[in-house]
Amino acid sequence: MNLFGTRPSRPLLISLHFAAALVCATLAIAIGVWQYGELWKDRRAAESALRRQAESVQRAISGNLRSHRRLGAYFDQQIATFLDELVASQDVLGVSIFDDAGRQVIHAGETLPTMEHVGDAWSERGYLSRREIDVPPISPAGGGPFGSGRGFGRGRWGPAAVPAESVFADGGRFHCVILLDRTAFDAQATRFVRLRWGLIAAGALASVLLWGGWMLGMRVLTLSHRKRLAELRSRHWEELSRAAAGLAHETRNPLGSIRGWAQRIAEAETPPASVASQARLMMEECDRITARINQFLSFARPYDVQMQAVDLTTLCEELISLLDADAASRGLRLDARAETPWIVADPDLLRQALFNLLHNALRYSPNGGTIELRAFQESPHRKAIEVRDRGPGVPEQSRARLFTPYYTTSNGTGLGLAIVRRIADLHGGTAEYRPREGGGAVFRLVLPDSKIRPSATTTPNTRETAARSGGSQE
Repeated sequence: MNLFGTRPSRPLLISLHFAAALVCATLAIAIGVWQYGELWKDRRAAESALRRQAESVQRAISGNLRSHRRLGAYFDQQIATFLDELVASQDVLGVSIFDDAGRQVIHAGETLPTMEHVGDAWSERGYLSRREIDVPPISPAGGGPFGSGRGFGRGRWGPAAVPAESVFADGGRFHCVILLDRTAFDAQATRFVRLRWGLIAAGALASVLLWGGWMLGMRVLTLSHRKRLAELRSRHWEELSRAAAGLAHETRNPLGSIRGWAQRIAEAETPPASVASQARLMMEECDRITARINQFLSFARPYDVQMQAVDLTTLCEELISLLDADAASRGLRLDARAETPWIVADPDLLRQALFNLLHNALRYSPNGGTIELRAFQESPHRKAIEVRDRGPGVPEQSRARLFTPYYTTSNGTGLGLAIVRRIADLHGGTAEYRPREGGGAVFRLVLPDSKIRPSATTTPNTRETAARSGGSQE
């Protein structure tokens, strides 16, 4: 319901809820995509750092191979010592140098495979890096700053600087493969994954909370509107009831006097025949006006709703028993079935509403037809009671005013369906009309489904309830 007291259409509410859910879902997906992209950025950054580390180690090895051969016969030993020191560090697990034919020349740490292509690759143990190193040959004159290649220092002027049996003496192309430990990288990647997935989960939770806040806000707003409308309606019915009671009091007294004098005239010993006939007509009109006043009072009076568990099977049986004779006189059959066993409602008011609907169905159904009374669970939160007939139905142009007071398509008072709608409103439900497939009408009472299970079922006297309705039909 909105601020003006009208009930928004169900498709509009569904559209609003769907739009809110779509916004929340889009927000959650956007956060997920954003954090997933950030996760890949973090991983690429960590891989880049590991790649730079591999490049640094490769440059160090390459520099040693190219620049320290002047150390003479101890060159191969010092290269091996340098590689052992690298492997002894925390990050390098193994180093292997292969010649151009694929033979392993120097090795330190874990045994490494010969990689087919220059570049980087991941293994179960770590990060593999393969680079080519071009080592120039040593000239006979030596490569030192003064042409001898021996340099300065003790032992540098002995025999040849690099012995002939050294694999590096003639230079050539070598391949260096290193294996870096990936433990730190994996730990960092795990932290990134946990962080990003945590943020994704937080975003999803925020979206769910946003959706829950929307639903709660709509619920609070709806309840606030319903409460305000209920207050306005209650005030309206109280004022209408007081006005109706005053009108009834002011009208019944003169009507009673008129009827009394008409009765005296009609019961006089020798009244003229025309006078007696007119007196009886006056009595009938007074009775008719009094009945209409009683009907209006029944519609306008305030109701004290007493909610309790109602046995629908028993209720249907009592209504059928009450109206069966009237139906049989018109060649009609009443068929009642309660698919849901009970409902929480005011028993008297519920009987009055169903009695009005069944009475209308009896008036409009063709002879030989069947009137069906059905009670069933329409949804997890709503129960419906339907009265179905094969009458002419209600023209489309009349349906909008069907449950308004004093609107009728026949010679009735036009209060019966208005009372049905008011009873439905008092229960927080609705009174509805639908055309029936194959011809006819379906009048429905749709009431909230209380989750309170019945401990006992009360079934007040149906005839007393029907009498209380005052015969108020459409």
